[in-house]
Amino acid sequence: MAFILNDGAVVPASVYSAMNTVLNKKLGTSQVYPPRDWAAIVRDLVPLPIKSASGSIAHFSDGADTVPLKSLAYTLTPTQAGTGDPSPSNPRPINSVSSLELVHTGANFWNENWEVGTINDTTGQPNSSTTQIRSVDFCPCKGGLTYYIKVGSNNPIRVFWYDENKTFISQTINIQNSTATAPDNAHYLKIRGTNAYGTTYQDDISINYPSTNTSYHAHVTSATHTVNLGGVYGGTGNEAGEFENGFTVIDLADLTWTTSGNRAYCSDLVNVIKKPTSPSEAQKSIAEQIKIVNYGASLQANQMTVYSDGRLIAYYNGATPEGDFCYELATPTTMAVDPVAISSRLGENNIFADVGGSNIEVEYYADPTLSTQ
Repeated sequence: MAFILNDGAVVPASVYSAMNTVLNKKLGTSQVYPPRDWAAIVRDLVPLPIKSASGSIAHFSDGADTVPLKSLAYTLTPTQAGTGDPSPSNPRPINSVSSLELVHTGANFWNENWEVGTINDTTGQPNSSTTQIRSVDFCPCKGGLTYYIKVGSNNPIRVFWYDENKTFISQTINIQNSTATAPDNAHYLKIRGTNAYGTTYQDDISINYPSTNTSYHAHVTSATHTVNLGGVYGGTGNEAGEFENGFTVIDLADLTWTTSGNRAYCSDLVNVIKKPTSPSEAQKSIAEQIKIVNYGASLQANQMTVYSDGRLIAYYNGATPEGDFCYELATPTTMAVDPVAISSRLGENNIFADVGGSNIEVEYYADPTLSTQ
């Protein structure tokens, strides 16, 4: 069967069906719209407002249903393993990023896939139990952020946090209807019920972001988008598959240094390093065995700075620094990576990258019935 537009053009049945699906979705109706009315209806449709969201997690609560994002950018800043000030006795290796996952989920970060059993408090590993429930899966989360733990049954649960290798970090014990902050290096979470909660999931547990969202939300299936980067230290990528590689690493021992008293000076990088335009910008650089501080600061032992003219100045007890040094390039390099296609969900949206030192910025189309500003 075919259908006729006002001007006599024939509309195939497949187009007729698809157009009615779109119009019913846009108008919130469930009816048949004849082709002769399409032009007038489309003319009267209001354009969707464009809004933005950014942060460690790009969060918005007024997303339009299955509408592609207008734009997406992800920024990586250099990170290093370990804790404390880097030094020869406390080396902190600089992390490279071979790939990342961009995760798109709703308000509830727990996927509500459960089974009877427990999780060991010491190891974070599954153990047998006939009196509790636990997560089946590792659920992606963003470390260092605060979540609201909603438990409708008024019985506490435990939240277990894991690193990027799914190695147990720590747990938040006996929590209900309150906030919990994930460890900085958390990449995944699991939950475990208590004996009081019982052995049947009651469809009432939500691990919400942001933590101001205190209601239960049924989990919507998360989508992950892999971006292969080949080993970078920092930079910015976008939805089109363009990546600007802004950092590189060199061994400080391979540079030419001059010493004077407790200071060591190097001018090798002045033509390639991005010169700080403010004292704090020196700290965009990181080093494996020496602490980077603001330029202009009074250097202490085992500290180094990038001066405003691009020179490196270190307080190193008359010796010269060693170990890897990651610095921002004056002229970034560009490379092609995997493009990312994300469409917003109706209402609650959380988009983040599963690596440390990352931020997301999106422009999205808001649903006019949900948008408040």
